[in-house]
Amino acid sequence: MPAAVSGFFSIDFSPTSIAITSVGDLNLSFGAPTFAGFRFYDANNAAPSLVSAVVSGPLTPGLSSDADNVYINFAGLSLTANSTYVIALEFEPVPEASAGLAVLPALGLWWRRRSVQG
Repeated sequence: MPAAVSGFFSIDFSPTSIAITSVGDLNLSFGAPTFAGFRFYDANNAAPSLVSAVVSGPLTPGLSSDADNVYINFAGLSLTANSTYVIALEFEPVPEASAGLAVLPALGLWWRRRSVQG
């Protein structure tokens, strides 16, 4: 998907990950904010529930998540330009559509049989 730019960050989305790249040097340890980061969520409630989120990158930012939200917190860190952090996302499996469709031939057969008898 296209990247979004938010101040000092470029953000790229894919179905299974979020990549955050710092555009410039940023010192978030100055003033010690309690939260200096992003909250990601599904505004349309279309995605399955989130099972896990794991971040990788040059430093260790705070990461927390629940079934509907992912929070990444850079508070207390000094980021250098072009540092990339990738959040790998795992969602609950979506039921196979083919399992529901397997019932259709049986229903069709039952319907046809019923109409012949009637």
